[in-house]
Amino acid sequence: MISYCIHCYGQFGRYKQYSNLTYEYLKSIKKDIDLLHTRSIALTGGEVLTHKEFEKIAMFFLKNGFNVVIFSNGYNYKRMKNFLELSKDYHMTIKISIDGLNDTHNLIPRRKNSYENAIKMLDILKNYDNVDTNVSTVIMRENLKEVDELIDIIKNRYPKFTHQLDIISPILNARKNQSLFTLSEIQKYIIVIQM
Repeated sequence: MISYCIHCYGQFGRYKQYSNLTYEYLKSIKKDIDLLHTRSIALTGGEVLTHKEFEKIAMFFLKNGFNVVIFSNGYNYKRMKNFLELSKDYHMTIKISIDGLNDTHNLIPRRKNSYENAIKMLDILKNYDNVDTNVSTVIMRENLKEVDELIDIIKNRYPKFTHQLDIISPILNARKNQSLFTLSEIQKYIIVIQM
């Protein structure tokens, strides 16, 4: 079963006519990528770790000198741990989404144990000096009351990690639920954050 985060800005995997990019296809367009002077590649999904050729694709870009950024919800921490062992000679950035404390975070991607698995992923990432880790949190109505506590948890438990906070955007899934803020609410929160 595919689940979609309630704030997702993409429609990843929803339409069969848009298949995942394959290793062979990406390898075949490398010359075109080089002609564009592309140096950074972001691997995302929905959830990039569900792609059957994830390791092969990521290693292709790492071995060819690209700056690789991997976006993940952290759910499949075991597969990531295996990949980290495979790629420990290469530098990369990994962004893990944590959008609330336990129950709230599990509600957002609509998967049981999402928070627990994301925390396990962060605990694993602490052991890899070749990885810059970024925790990404989208602020929305569902998690607003937990943001301060979540910031403290990330800052205290993972002091070397960057924690990025974004406000939910009114596109795709977010437009279908009550997660959005009004403009006056956003202005109020920005003033509070600046103080």
